[in-house]
Amino acid sequence: MFANEYHYRFVYKALPLRRLDRRFVEGAFDLKYPDSPDWGQKIKKKASVTYSDSVVSYTNGVMVIDQYYGRPLNEFRLLGTVTGFTPHPYQSRINAGKIRVDESYQYDSLLMKVISGRVDGGYTNIDVAQFYLDQMGLKKGSVKFDDALPHVKGTHHLSTIHYPKLIKEFNQFLADNHAKVTELKARYGLE
Repeated sequence: MFANEYHYRFVYKALPLRRLDRRFVEGAFDLKYPDSPDWGQKIKKKASVTYSDSVVSYTNGVMVIDQYYGRPLNEFRLLGTVTGFTPHPYQSRINAGKIRVDESYQYDSLLMKVISGRVDGGYTNIDVAQFYLDQMGLKKGSVKFDDALPHVKGTHHLSTIHYPKLIKEFNQFLADNHAKVTELKARYGLE
């Protein structure tokens, strides 16, 4: 909708998380979404990154199977995650050797490890995990977010280093089209 209204043409390319911020700072692409001022701070500190207003809210947390739901944190030994996705709320336990991390290159692989019990839970974006679970045809609730475990809430933004004017236009678009954007979020099950 934004591209059409402002006469832009965007080429979308999904890239692996690992080295993503470094490639962004090096100028490998013009815009990054999703992004957050909280991500890749060390790498981005030398660049002048412009962030849009909040686009969607997110929750990153642990998805578990029914029998692990409500399990105390001190019983978690093996936490799955997608390569490049950092489980910040668990970092001190990981550094202390209390939790080991098992990385998967794909969300569906991570979720299969959760389902099969090969990991105690999968730390991921909850909306993305639910999308993959729906695509995999799994019944609702067979794998679910355990909100009693440490998790992070935040917002996704569009970012750029070289096109701050575009971000200003995008912010205006979000403000002018609030109802349409809210409808899109609801349609795709985003917070």
